[in-house]
Amino acid sequence: VTTPQRLSFADVVKGVEMFDKVGIPCVAVVENMAFWQNNELSKRVEALLDEGASSSPLLPEATRKSLLDLVSAPQYIFGKGHRKRLAEMWGIENTYALPLEPALSEAGDSGCPFYLTGASSNPSIASQYDRLASDVVTEIHNLEKTKAARPEVIFDATRNMVVSITKGGEEQIISPVELRRRCRSPTNIKELITDDVKPIDIF
Repeated sequence: VTTPQRLSFADVVKGVEMFDKVGIPCVAVVENMAFWQNNELSKRVEALLDEGASSSPLLPEATRKSLLDLVSAPQYIFGKGHRKRLAEMWGIENTYALPLEPALSEAGDSGCPFYLTGASSNPSIASQYDRLASDVVTEIHNLEKTKAARPEVIFDATRNMVVSITKGGEEQIISPVELRRRCRSPTNIKELITDDVKPIDIF
């Protein structure tokens, strides 16, 4: 779980790397306070335009649509965030952006889940929670299925190769330096990687 600020992004990177070291996968990224939409203003403007249109249109249709798009557009108060970057770095496919929404805060303060108190009045946020829950369950199910087929990974010092051996005995090899160069961690500075790099340990 993160927020759009750069400092929060740095914390998420540290967290993902920490969990990765102990073999705990991250299956989703949720960005809180990702944007703000003035839904009440949008409703009022639309109602005003519709009320005036009952006799004669207040604005040409194209102008009306542009105005509604303008007042309903998300405002990225804390910046656009880093969901895409996190997904590219770690291959996390499930990313979600939750808006600044008073109903979410009120639900948290009351101790009653938002899904029970505010879902009907905020269907778009509710659908995000639906997708999040469904995707997390699917990812965990997939992890359970692939766990049994996970290959054994060892370092063969004789060949100076990292070796992956499947349950069927198929072997794939890669040199430690090439493996390090392919690492997408932001702490991995390719220019500082030397040809004599070797793994300290393999989890």
